[in-house]
Amino acid sequence: MIADGVGGYIKHCIDSGEYSRELMFNSVLTVKTQPHGIVDPKNVLNFAYSNTKAEGASTACIITLRHNSLHAVNIGDGGFRIYRGHKCIYCSPVQHQGFNNCPYQLGNAVKCDSPSLAEVLEVAIEVGDIVVAGTDGLFDNTFDSVIEEQLKQGIEYGLGAPDMAFYVADLALYNSFDRYTLD
Repeated sequence: MIADGVGGYIKHCIDSGEYSRELMFNSVLTVKTQPHGIVDPKNVLNFAYSNTKAEGASTACIITLRHNSLHAVNIGDGGFRIYRGHKCIYCSPVQHQGFNNCPYQLGNAVKCDSPSLAEVLEVAIEVGDIVVAGTDGLFDNTFDSVIEEQLKQGIEYGLGAPDMAFYVADLALYNSFDRYTLD
């Protein structure tokens, strides 16, 4: 599960991080009530959305694995990639409002979107596939080919999933800094 608070709300003195954290907290609570091994990401998102009361807005992506399928619900510009043999074989679609940098977003404000607009996805996976979930902070700052190389190196270094995630995220953070602007 990932969520990304929409930063534009800061103009109204609202920390969207509170909304995204509460949304994910409610998602976790919902997952814990589901029968073992059977989690419907769309139902999780609907329940979490209806129980999130914080101000702000957020994108969201909830992913589950069942048998040989990845099941996901995604709203906004976050999402996931599936890598097989060090190559990206699938990118979840991005949802924008028709103009750049305005993703679909869940929230309690009038102009926010409903979970009914979220894309429900099912993708076949194989043993050895690597799923990388991220926000636009990852995917806007790191080309798929660079993530492929990071994953290849991480496997060569013997990194486990948590260390691999940090390895990829650390590069995205580094890439996000503007090193060409003078202070």
